[in-house]
Amino acid sequence: MTLELHVVASGDLDAAIADLREVRLERRAERTFITCDRAPLAIVTAALARAGVAGSPVTPPTAPAMRAAVLGHLDPIVLAETRDVVRIRCVSLGEAIDLVRDATRDLFGRRSRDRRDRIAALLHERDRLLLWRRILYAPSALLRARRIPGARPLVFDPEGVDRARERASLVSARRISTWIGT
Repeated sequence: MTLELHVVASGDLDAAIADLREVRLERRAERTFITCDRAPLAIVTAALARAGVAGSPVTPPTAPAMRAAVLGHLDPIVLAETRDVVRIRCVSLGEAIDLVRDATRDLFGRRSRDRRDRIAALLHERDRLLLWRRILYAPSALLRARRIPGARPLVFDPEGVDRARERASLVSARRISTWIGT
């Protein structure tokens, strides 16, 4: 099921996406879509409404063939000729703690000072961890012109889209809300 998103009020969209467990967000020009196949329409609509976003069911328009590029950030990029896709999943508590432990260890294996606070927030359910993968589809000429900061085109490996590295973000960081523009 695919819904077109319309921001109505400011809310915690990251928490709503974490409740849905696994979603695919897509931006084309000024339109943003969400696809969630794991939850019924009523649950998706209610979660989005609590976050201040209205969703209306649509059939997504077909996209022309473009070159894929991997992006390692969630800075908003709104170009009319691009298709910006972010796949997001909320990880289990055990996987989240392992990822936080790995991310808060320095080169010599020492622990970071904020490690205890992050793990405590996860254990006490004050925060959750989202893993995301961002792929930007754009015309080859636009990618060659280097107008998109941080874009790494997949030239020789078209199957690399599924193997792109997942990045972690805490729900409290509100990085998905920033990407959407709430």
